[in-house]
Amino acid sequence: AGISLDGGLLLEGLSEPVVAADVLPLENGDGSSVVPSAAQWEQHSTNASPARLLVDFGNSTIHWCCEIGAEKTQGHAAWQDFDKKIVSDVRLFAKTQFAQDVLKVLSTSRQVELVWSSVGHGGLSATLMEAVEELLLRPGLDREIALFPMHSEDILQAAGLVGDYAAGQMGVDRALQGWAAVRRAQSLSAPVAVLSFGTALTGLVVNEQGRLLESFILPGAFMSLAALNNGTARLPKVKPPEHFPSVVEEPPFTTHQSMLRGLVLQAVGLIEHLQR
Repeated sequence: AGISLDGGLLLEGLSEPVVAADVLPLENGDGSSVVPSAAQWEQHSTNASPARLLVDFGNSTIHWCCEIGAEKTQGHAAWQDFDKKIVSDVRLFAKTQFAQDVLKVLSTSRQVELVWSSVGHGGLSATLMEAVEELLLRPGLDREIALFPMHSEDILQAAGLVGDYAAGQMGVDRALQGWAAVRRAQSLSAPVAVLSFGTALTGLVVNEQGRLLESFILPGAFMSLAALNNGTARLPKVKPPEHFPSVVEEPPFTTHQSMLRGLVLQAVGLIEHLQR
């Protein structure tokens, strides 16, 4: 599994791997070869300790984490840096910083699992992962690749939350929140709240029995500030700071600081409400 604090990347292989058609086949005892079944691949991967690339395709940002044994390397990229032309042409894709960073980390890995979830840009996300696979399987490179796309219904089933949310409506990012929350709540024997501060501020609360107690979706920081700027005559365009402790807590206030304090107080009020 990989966890990125800045991206909320909570991914683990909950579904059967889909083995790529061009994966190197496993050898049978009689010298022949076959494309491995899911069970064969799982056993083969366990024995060989494969590297793992986990990718969380958000609405505006792509967060990724490479795991090789106990070592983790994380990064992120903006969706605005990619379009269908770039991800469809492996030569163009190979020039992107994302591709170069991933290839650098996985340069010596013979077995790689590609795990990803996507809350939006579904078709483009799949095409991008196919481009990653194509780069890793370049001629002369002896590699085996397995693909693990994450689907919300599979994750909710694994978390035991299928009946607690309207079927087909929960995004994969929130399903992963639920799965992580259930595991944590059961280990602590206490309710757990999980919040994700992304394009939207989303969260949910589960109890130690694995039941969903609360669910909410709010505009994220950038979206909230943009709405204030676009929907009023005089409120300025404000960008959230990297570190919110820099927001002043006493006079003199400015309109800029007041808008940022609104975000902080909204988050504080939400957390205090959940603590009750």
